[in-house]
Amino acid sequence: RARRVLDEIISAGSYTHSLGIPLVRESVCKYIARMDSVPEPKLDEIFLTEGASQGVHLLLSTLIVDKNDAIMIPIPQYPLYTASISLNGGSPAPYFLNESKGWQLDIEELERSYQESKQQGKNIKAIVIINPGNPTGSILNAETIAKILEFSVRNRIVVIADEVYRENVYKENTSFISFRKVLETLSQEVRDNCELASLHSVSKGLLGECGLRGGYLYLHNFNPLVVEQLVKLKSINLCSNSIGQLMVELMVNPPISGVSEETKTKFETEYKALYDSLKYRARLVTKELNSMRNIHCQE
Repeated sequence: RARRVLDEIISAGSYTHSLGIPLVRESVCKYIARMDSVPEPKLDEIFLTEGASQGVHLLLSTLIVDKNDAIMIPIPQYPLYTASISLNGGSPAPYFLNESKGWQLDIEELERSYQESKQQGKNIKAIVIINPGNPTGSILNAETIAKILEFSVRNRIVVIADEVYRENVYKENTSFISFRKVLETLSQEVRDNCELASLHSVSKGLLGECGLRGGYLYLHNFNPLVVEQLVKLKSINLCSNSIGQLMVELMVNPPISGVSEETKTKFETEYKALYDSLKYRARLVTKELNSMRNIHCQE
């Protein structure tokens, strides 16, 4: 595995392709196909980024043209989105998650937010979905995701799916499902017309390598002319740091095939130990918060 990477790059200190090391992007394509049970993406649909944050900045700087352009964001939310929207001169269009339902998303609330923003003269360009939620930890089911995707096509807006916590699911009988996977199950009209941008990062999950700044942006069904502009923006920064790109390779291409049984077993053992440790700590924090007066924490 190491030789395969070394054969692809000159050195870790060299510039790479502006969209990222081709070999790593190929690994991302295979990872998406494997994890989401969907057709393998095209290489030019994958951008390697400085964490997921750079992907967010690229998208919003392309989508927002003036102050009337708005992006739908969840409340409670991750401050990156309001900051980036403000930096690019746009406006947030907040929709509120339902605390009484475990911070789930109600489609009726999306409709309210959308219509209210339109009445204020805003031009809704996209909707941001953080799943699993940050800071809420909520996890959307396939039915809700399908309704969001149909909502986006009906209103001709981009879906930005922030899925960086996809491995951090600790609740029993609950599992993560990606927007891309659900999209594949919907009608031809929705599949053909939904513009979906998916984000992932090495900063979360079981790697937690925040400082190495590695991630990817996957553009599905985007107009080639729009992708062309995103490529130009990405090229301004020359390339994402090469070490972060190599961390993405390790994240999406772990030692689960083409290696010795000893290596595979060691990886699986360490992976499970890390997951169990994070699960224990998540439950402990939830328990302690719920033991405090006037504080309630959802599972």
